[in-house]
This record gives sequence, C-alpha cells and structure tokens, in this order.
Amino acid sequence: MNNEAVGDETDDYKATALNVRHGVNAIRQAFSEHPEIQSDELDIIGAVYNVDSGKVDWL
Repeated sequence: MNNEAVGDETDDYKATALNVRHGVNAIRQAFSEHPEIQSDELDIIGAVYNVDSGKVDWL
C-alpha cells in the first residue's frame, strides 16, 4: 500500500504513527489559518493506542 501519509511503510506500528503524524499536521495547518484562533491557544498532539496492552504512545 502506498498513500500520502504512510508511503511504502509495511510495519504496522510505524505506518500507524506516520498516519497519526500526517493527521496532526493537517489539523495544525487547518487551524493555523483560522482567524479566530491564536497559535498559542491550541495544542494538537497525536498518540497511538495499543488495544492489546492499553499503552498510549504520545507522538
């Protein structure tokens, strides 16, 4: 599979992390252009949740 966020990555975890980072960047860009929101008023972060272990990896 090859897409904009993941590219040719085949490792499931790495592909998931790349996808999350891509989504975070898209959201940051969308909100950076919003005239009513100052850049220091909003913090957008991404995470990967492991359903087996319950662990959250903040990216």
